[in-house]
Amino acid sequence: MVSKSKKSVDDGSDYADFQVCNDDVPTRPSNLAVGLNLIYLALTEPYLTADQCIEFRAICRRAVNPEHREDAKAQLLKLYPLNTVIDAAMRVKVADAVIFFVQAASALRKRDIDVAKAFMEQASAILPKLENRRIRQRKKLANQEECIQRFAERLLDIRPKGGWKDIDQAARVGQVELQALLKEYKRTFGLLWKMDSGALILQWLQQKQPYVQNAYKGVPIHTPVN
Repeated sequence: MVSKSKKSVDDGSDYADFQVCNDDVPTRPSNLAVGLNLIYLALTEPYLTADQCIEFRAICRRAVNPEHREDAKAQLLKLYPLNTVIDAAMRVKVADAVIFFVQAASALRKRDIDVAKAFMEQASAILPKLENRRIRQRKKLANQEECIQRFAERLLDIRPKGGWKDIDQAARVGQVELQALLKEYKRTFGLLWKMDSGALILQWLQQKQPYVQNAYKGVPIHTPVN
């Protein structure tokens, strides 16, 4: 009789790409294998490029060995991009979920079903938090872009006939308009930026933010085509 923790499974698909063992992989996946594949996709598709996915699988292969797990986690922290969508705290959670995923996949390959389920549950518990945070961050980015575009339209409206003397003048005059917009957005969406309005406008101009740069030059604002 096959024990519960060692019962046979059919596995395979994307999560197996890092080859936790050299067993033959049956073509029909089990529910656990499907679940692992979904975890794999949740950890890679929203965050990593195709080349980064290759590196991801290499790190996973290394993480199968417990002695290399901390080093693998450090590599994961470097792999996932740090930006306005993935902040430092989110990146740590993603790395934790990857390690749980690797442990689950390794256990499933060894037919340790109960162990695989336990690690899958730990990885799965992190994923909804990550997805909710990612959605909130994307909404914030969309609100920021909309606010920038609306500010640029106002900057264009108040632009002197002869143009701005320099970006300092544009920031000084435009900050009143931006402050009004930020108050409007804050009531509905919360604080979009922590910087002073004048400093924020200077930053946009120095970094040549397209909407603001065009408005500064007197070019009509056009919504980019998606």
